Amino acid sequence: MNYKIHAAIFTASLVLSSATTSAWAASNNGLCSIKIEGINQSGFIDQHGKMVIDTIYEEVGDFLEGYAYFKKNGKYGYIDMAGNEVIPATYDMAGNFSDGLANFGKATGSAINRETLFGYIDKAGKVVIPPKLNYPGTFVSGLAPVKDSSGKFGFIDKTGKFKIPAKFESASKFSEGRAAVKIGSSYGFIDQSGRTVISPKYESANDFSEGLARVKLNEKYGYIDASGKMVISPKFEFAFNFKNGLARIEKNRIYGYISKDGSEVMPPTFDDADDFLFERTSVKFDGMYAIIDVSGSIVATDKYKSMVPCANGLFIAQIDRRSPPVILDRNGSRVVEFDKQDRERQARQDARDRTFREEREKKQAAENEDYTRRSNCQHILPGKSMTYSEMTMVGPDDKKVIITNVFKEIKKTQVRYLDIRKADAEVDCIDIK
Repeated sequence: MNYKIHAAIFTASLVLSSATTSAWAASNNGLCSIKIEGINQSGFIDQHGKMVIDTIYEEVGDFLEGYAYFKKNGKYGYIDMAGNEVIPATYDMAGNFSDGLANFGKATGSAINRETLFGYIDKAGKVVIPPKLNYPGTFVSGLAPVKDSSGKFGFIDKTGKFKIPAKFESASKFSEGRAAVKIGSSYGFIDQSGRTVISPKYESANDFSEGLARVKLNEKYGYIDASGKMVISPKFEFAFNFKNGLARIEKNRIYGYISKDGSEVMPPTFDDADDFLFERTSVKFDGMYAIIDVSGSIVATDKYKSMVPCANGLFIAQIDRRSPPVILDRNGSRVVEFDKQDRERQARQDARDRTFREEREKKQAAENEDYTRRSNCQHILPGKSMTYSEMTMVGPDDKKVIITNVFKEIKKTQVRYLDIRKADAEVDCIDIK
């Protein structure tokens, strides 16, 4: 069997190989999410590599403020750190908790013209801001960036009222008292009163991290402080936020690290690299991955074909694509190896779940088809929408007309029966001339 590992550390995403089974590493609060993609199930391990929340979910988010979202049977809910499903899976989309609130999405409209609108819930699952927003930002210090009906961005409070008017082309969440906003075609920063504190003159701007924000000027990246002073001049092809006092930089697709004075403490020599967490990270050179510390020293002699860091200080690695993933501590020692028996158990559970869903869908489809075949159009009110892909109309002359994948208006008085074969389009049963 082939395997693969990829990881999501907060908002970053990294794919390390192209095989068929993967482990996702993400989270905080001491837990790291693991996803074996071949069986499509996710769970959480602790700092010792022990599975504390079993791999029973299709998707999980980060544990933030004690809660993480999960996906089960296509819907999202929330679990606590003990694995209890504290908010039922009823949402079409879900985000992480921040400042006591999490955004959620509810799909509206038809199968063809579907739209997802967003609102916010608290930790009791109570809707505090109804789902009416097109873009839900993250709450920080009582403010979240959102987009209004005109397409402009502003900031709302926890009641859903705009505290900073929607007048920006784009906006990010607040970080260290500043939020990046786009005014016209340039980026600058505002404070929590909405006052512009760093003039819009950059081609792009990012969140502040460890006192510095990454900005782009004249097609190069540099860093400014909270006053807007350029402390590291724009000279990098690409750059990332500071973590543990170091920032990753890129030159000709080769990675290195700089310190806060802009000096290259590790010149670009790595084929791949990640951000430092707990003074450790994984880097790739000579075709293999290893763990290094903030001085650039390799902390373990073992090397791996793929490796990603967990946000709880562990690493997930593979010797090759066919070997099962192993969990390493910050010094490179093996903590856990994925057990074959566990993988087989998870695969069996996934197969049972898949069979259950398929049988349920078949039963529902059969019920819909039977009802529709027996339904006379007289029973359908004018303007009522019906879902279909292929429909047979039987007219007074008994000639059949096939309509496929388009909107059609059907003359109610001339249609005796409707026969829905599939469900991915719509038809209005109304009177027409």
